[in-house]
Amino acid sequence: MNSIFSVFQRVILTLIFISTPIVAEIVGSGASFPYPFLKSIFKEYSAQTNIPIQYEPHGSKNGYVDLKEQRVDFAGIDLYLSDSLIEQMPEPRDILHFPITLSGIGIAYSLPNRPEVQLSTQVLANILIGRIQYWDDPAIQGLNPDIALPHMKIIVITRSKGSGSTYVLTQYLSYLNPAWEASFGVSSVLDIPGTLLAKNSDDMAQLLQQIPGSIGYIGTAYQNEYSLQFAAMENSSGAYILPSQDSLQAAARLPIPEDGRISCIFTDVESGYPLTSFSWLIVYQDQFYQDRSKKQAQQMAHFLNWFVRHSARISERHGFPVLPENALAINESHLNKLRYKGRRLKSR
Repeated sequence: MNSIFSVFQRVILTLIFISTPIVAEIVGSGASFPYPFLKSIFKEYSAQTNIPIQYEPHGSKNGYVDLKEQRVDFAGIDLYLSDSLIEQMPEPRDILHFPITLSGIGIAYSLPNRPEVQLSTQVLANILIGRIQYWDDPAIQGLNPDIALPHMKIIVITRSKGSGSTYVLTQYLSYLNPAWEASFGVSSVLDIPGTLLAKNSDDMAQLLQQIPGSIGYIGTAYQNEYSLQFAAMENSSGAYILPSQDSLQAAARLPIPEDGRISCIFTDVESGYPLTSFSWLIVYQDQFYQDRSKKQAQQMAHFLNWFVRHSARISERHGFPVLPENALAINESHLNKLRYKGRRLKSR
């Protein structure tokens, strides 16, 4: 009798297990630049909702391609999509940019005794293209008269694939250095012979740690994890500013258009760090694509709503800059634009 009962129990439990829907995961990919922040967001959301979020931090360009080909629910990007990139998306090309965090691109370097170095746009450009090859070059030494810089070869590290970090860097150099703009311009890819190549931000950080004399560029959120040192960089006011929460937030004190696409490079705030950028999550405004169910669409909308409500608290807890009020207002507006088969998609 007991054995019959136990068999009956197992059958019932099996049926319950089979009939219980498995919570679908949310899938994204893209920028590695804001990944330390995104990891905090995803971890807390999953803990509260039991909905897993899978994210591949393999660069903004790859995230864009993944979303364009509709392989993911969202993409993380460090460079907002230009009109021409949006035109390449599937019709009706209704992409929403949700600003998610502020971050800076730090110009990181590895020198003995960790001197505090400042660099101008012209000097940085000449380092990148190999015109300045040693750390005690008069051009660098002239900007740092109180430091005895070593006669050490400069090893330049750039990103191997298209990345938002590279885009922000080249946008900065193009804005303040006409020679760079004429020769290289703004691009998510830097093709400079003789440089070492990093696959992503973690790889960049590890190379900087391992190679004395190296210089590279990486999201400021990686500073503590890898004990990185950043240069004070020249901004449009001629001031030399280190990246910090205050200097990033200062750079973001500017009007934001309704679509959320804005560059902080052009800030004229004297205390603003010049290589500051928003990062965004981008999604399709109408969530009906690739036969997505309404449940999937509602799940994505729920996550975006949860993020908008909790991002400031999580930012403060983990030491990330809090989004300015006008960026939060953009996100609120975007939540109301989400659709499924043309009808408004409730996000709460």
